[in-house]
Amino acid sequence: VNEIAQKADKQYVKATGHTDGFYLIYRAHNLHFGMWAACFDGQYEVALRCAKDMREMLPVDVMNTFPNYLESYCYHVPMVYIRFGKWKEILDLELPDDPKTWPALTAVMYYARGIAYASLNMVEEAEAEKKKFLSALERKELAGRCGLNNLIFDPSPMKKGNLNVGKELLAGEILYRKKEFDKAFEHLRAAVILDDALVYDEPWGWNQPARHALGALLAEQGHFTEAKTVFEADLKKYPENLWSLRGLLTCAKANEKEEEVESIQERCAKASARATVRIDAPCFCANMNSQGEEMKECCKTTT
Repeated sequence: VNEIAQKADKQYVKATGHTDGFYLIYRAHNLHFGMWAACFDGQYEVALRCAKDMREMLPVDVMNTFPNYLESYCYHVPMVYIRFGKWKEILDLELPDDPKTWPALTAVMYYARGIAYASLNMVEEAEAEKKKFLSALERKELAGRCGLNNLIFDPSPMKKGNLNVGKELLAGEILYRKKEFDKAFEHLRAAVILDDALVYDEPWGWNQPARHALGALLAEQGHFTEAKTVFEADLKKYPENLWSLRGLLTCAKANEKEEEVESIQERCAKASARATVRIDAPCFCANMNSQGEEMKECCKTTT
């Protein structure tokens, strides 16, 4: 439906030249929803196209007409790269030249770079990006910036902001690479709580469910019972999503439950029918070789 809407938008803009006002937000919203759905569906190319289209339709002069709302549509390219484990691509992105104009994009870029370095096991570099990220969250220009129904970052005790989730995730990812696993999982569990507590949005305010990272890293450390519970909870929130199904499959294989394995493989095959990348874990942060290779066969054949 969003792809149809995007095509209709392009035809309308071409015919009328109408590119501003509230209609601009609707166009960005259609692309945002398309990106979000493609991320869940394992369609990397579609997700990245939508994210780039959002960014390109909002140059600084346009974004500044309604910055508290429009900037949130500009930071999704690095978020798509995180979803699909494109660590090199994240590190190749240029940082905004004016953090005062782009406070949200600046914060997200430092967050993404921290996740990338952590996933590459470059802990010192990840810590440096985390420090920059935390400083970016304190910028006065970030106050009041929204990502749809949620603040980009909420400094209050309520912590109802999108990057409040990211703050806990980044801390957990770095601690995990430092092999401080108990502390890492505490932060990742906190991220799940904050993710669930966000104000309802369509699409959801945080792009990649925090449970995907928590469950993937729990499974990587052999904590299959808790990981299974995490994936089952995620499947209740996002039914039959291929990422948590892949995690559930890992747990079933580890527990040598052959009937479960066969059943989950069938569900994975259906959920990944349109995926364009190979999914070996619920989060690419858990894959040592996580560069999203092209998908030759369904995820049910992966190990």
